[in-house]
Order: sequence, then structure tokens, then C-alpha cells
Amino acid sequence: MLVKIDLQNNLTAIGNNFDLEQVAKQETGCARMALAIQLYKDDSTLEEKQTSVTAACKVVYAGAYGKVKDDAQVKSVMQCRQVVATMKKAASLDISPESHDTYSAFRTEVYKTKPLTKLQLIEKWCNDDKEKAITLAKLTKLVEKLTKKAAK
Repeated sequence: MLVKIDLQNNLTAIGNNFDLEQVAKQETGCARMALAIQLYKDDSTLEEKQTSVTAACKVVYAGAYGKVKDDAQVKSVMQCRQVVATMKKAASLDISPESHDTYSAFRTEVYKTKPLTKLQLIEKWCNDDKEKAITLAKLTKLVEKLTKKAAK
């Protein structure tokens, strides 16, 4: 059975670091990796692991549940669920998180994904319904700014 305190600490670490900028991305990856390794080493069934994570998330991120939800806590719960989903797929492919240096490398192997190119990423942002502020003029200005910066 998963140790509740360790599980809650790992889940809390993921949520606490999720909204931070570039430096915290590495810390978040480490927290995800810690949770992935904990889930991998646990001898419970996949269903028991999922139930334990769900129950711990309800304790750690109580604000993510109910009628009035805290957006940051909802995002943190989604990050924790992503680790569980990745572990589920990894188990079906017999891939261990222990054989990877980072959570990102582990997840990339599990889902066979390649990082998007800069243009693909911009296209994804432009196609995103949530992102309405991107215009050709803004994009052109940004590219010019970045090109000048790179030329220095």
C-alpha cells in the first residue's frame, strides 16, 4: 500500500512547483519523477494506486473539488493525474521510470512524442481557442525582436 505521507508530500511538491517559471520546471519534473518511481516500486495493483492518488489529492488539494474550485489546485491535480496516466501506459509497455534521467525523458518514451519545433508550437498556440491575443502583427514584432536579440 502507498505510504500516505510520502504520497501526499510528492503530490504537494508537484502542485507547489507547477506554476513557477523555468527554474521550477526542473523541480516539478523531479517531483513527478519521485511520484512515478514511488508508484512503480509500490506492489499494489494499478487500481489501488489510482485510488490512493485520488484520495491523497482530495486531501492535499481540497480546493480542487466541490462547487467553488481553486484553479491552481485544479491544475495541480491534473498534473498528478497525468503522472498516474503515464504510469498506467508505461506499465502496459513494460517501461520503467527508473531507467530514465528525467520525467520528461520517461514520458517521451512512453508516449513516443517528439518536442514540437518553434513553428509547430506557435501554430498550436494560434489554434488554441483559449489564446485569442496572437495576431500576425504581434507575432511579426516578436520575431523581429528575437531576431535582433539573437544577432547580438
